[in-house]
Amino acid sequence: MIILHPDLLLTATALSNAPQCKRKPILSSLVRSTSDVTPALVWGSMLHEVMQRCLTEDRWEETFVDRCINEAVLGGLGELVKIGLSEDIARTEVAERAKGMKLFKDKYLSQEPKVCGKSTSNFPLSSHVRSQSTAILTNTRSGASDAPSLLAITKLLDIEEDIWSPTFGLKGKLDATVQGIISDPSSPSSSSYRAPPSYTQTNTPLPLELKTGRSLAGMEHRAQTMLYTLLLSERYGVDTKDGLLFYTQSEGGEIVRVPRGRNEIRGLMSARNEMASYMWRRVRKGKSKAMDLDMEVDIEDASPGVSNPNPPANSGIEDEPFLPPPIDDERACKRCYALDTCLLFRKTHPNHSSSAPKKKRLTYDPPIPAFLAPIFDAKTEHLSSKQTAFFRDWERLLALEERDLVRFKRELWTLGAGEREKRGRCFSGMVVNRQIKNYGAADKTGGVWGKEGKIHRYTYSFIRSGRWVAPFPSSPTQSPTSKLSLLNGHLNTGDPITVSIEPNLLALARGYILELNPEEVVIGVDHVLDESSLKERVQRTRSAEDDEDDSELVFRIDKDELFGSMARVRSNLAQLFYAGGDAKRLSLVVDLRKPIFSAPTPPFVVTPSNPSTPPHLAHLNPSQLDAMHKVLSAEDYALILGMPGTGKTTVIAALIRELVRRGKTVLLSSYTHSAVDTILMKLENEGGGKDGAGASFGVLRLGNTDKVCL
Repeated sequence: MIILHPDLLLTATALSNAPQCKRKPILSSLVRSTSDVTPALVWGSMLHEVMQRCLTEDRWEETFVDRCINEAVLGGLGELVKIGLSEDIARTEVAERAKGMKLFKDKYLSQEPKVCGKSTSNFPLSSHVRSQSTAILTNTRSGASDAPSLLAITKLLDIEEDIWSPTFGLKGKLDATVQGIISDPSSPSSSSYRAPPSYTQTNTPLPLELKTGRSLAGMEHRAQTMLYTLLLSERYGVDTKDGLLFYTQSEGGEIVRVPRGRNEIRGLMSARNEMASYMWRRVRKGKSKAMDLDMEVDIEDASPGVSNPNPPANSGIEDEPFLPPPIDDERACKRCYALDTCLLFRKTHPNHSSSAPKKKRLTYDPPIPAFLAPIFDAKTEHLSSKQTAFFRDWERLLALEERDLVRFKRELWTLGAGEREKRGRCFSGMVVNRQIKNYGAADKTGGVWGKEGKIHRYTYSFIRSGRWVAPFPSSPTQSPTSKLSLLNGHLNTGDPITVSIEPNLLALARGYILELNPEEVVIGVDHVLDESSLKERVQRTRSAEDDEDDSELVFRIDKDELFGSMARVRSNLAQLFYAGGDAKRLSLVVDLRKPIFSAPTPPFVVTPSNPSTPPHLAHLNPSQLDAMHKVLSAEDYALILGMPGTGKTTVIAALIRELVRRGKTVLLSSYTHSAVDTILMKLENEGGGKDGAGASFGVLRLGNTDKVCL
């Protein structure tokens, strides 16, 4: 099997959509949140969390399930606000979709496949094998007269296991990884055709995908699960030939078996290669120089349209189309969740022919079909040529920035830990010092669920291995065997990281750096690092000739270069251009309409010497007061420019107090958490609240708890 551009890791979820339309998964990776939040998506996310928690704690009693549902609902209040539904409705909807969970547990969680609700290892089985309580493994490829296969899930191996595979050019996050026993009926001989079948057992890790509907086993679900068998085979060093699909609303709680078909995998990987070829056009080196291993960035043509009030017609047009042509299928296109994004890119990048000269790149090729023309006009006719040129230019700038991100990420599997530490982006030769429980205010060790807790469930301290040798001395006089300070690189507290074991166990866990000193790093991660099970995996993936010492498990901690990709930024950009989008900001940011100012109400008149002047204004100088007046007069926006030390932070704190005094609510945001905390600390230190301490109003702090200082 040939893998093109394996450094581009496509998600199994996106690739499962590729057989129908190769354009949709690429657009989904370019622009996050291409569809609105829907109730079905919210219920599905909550139910995933409930099911995963029941699997993790092996508790299925009704009171525990109800408690998990309640906590999942409380953890998803933000989504409930978006869809305008109450907590009670959410609890009812999730509980209705969780009915199959108890049947799932009774049938399949056992050390041996169950027959009539009881474990047995005595085969052949009698005719009552198809009883409702028998652990039958549904196979959509088997005939009605075929003897059924049976399944026992003996152990949970991991939850939401994130696997990156440059071997296959794939990545995926598995809902659950389980150890399972599959009992398959042996092929009967002609002489014993009517005799009960005998069974052979296979004990192997299996991907378990959770779906919140009724049992369908559609093409997309099957394709996704098949691809997960490839990822699991590489991660665990075994040949996983089957995947499992569980539909929580299935009446019998049955699990669907998804065998990995050779032809299906070949077709999916062929689609993956085609998609990767399009994506490679965006991350490869520009045409001015030959492409090298570092994929250096050529940005000679990158100039944003805003710098030119009259951009040329072909501004921002790329040398080759980077999106597959649209399929123009009436049924599929009208129901597509990425329709808005697809039509926006079709408006701004209309020509999909690689052979078209650059001056004709703004002609529609293929042409807009008749069934799509009314929808296309409704969603794009409000965009002027200047606005489409602006989108093309800034979208291309984001693509150029992504080139560096791809180059840095590929270093995880193309460079050894020592070489990457030389570049300051890795801690090599690390061993677990201890696991820290009850870190901070909450018990992170498996006790925090919901979106806020997923990235930090376990806390570990790492130090250098005793047999680690520095890849380079920190000074000319330092011995190679002396310890290298962890403060020498570019990794700092709060940085996102991945934890790996070379060479095959990449990104076992992801999280953040919580504490850092010259000899120790404390990290919060999303997965437990069970050294005994990890050693078993290392043994399976290691070659027979490898004679490395197995007494110590050595990790590498890398900076996660793609933790925050350009997809969210590109989505924010696209929101300006959608029909029914932010028309006001579109006119201000793209069309450069001048902002409007009017006299504030009530008037802002400050006399510092007047005893009635509020305390937060009395100490401001004339320039700061002028800035305050400008902001309070703004109908659209106001920008305050100031050199370091001129009191910008003081003005912002005073503005917050003044706006609250006028009955306003204030949203304070910044590029970094530390900048927000600086303002909040200034509000706290300046007093004004009860007993002269803190602010005189309430503050709701939003953000990752591991990065918030207050």
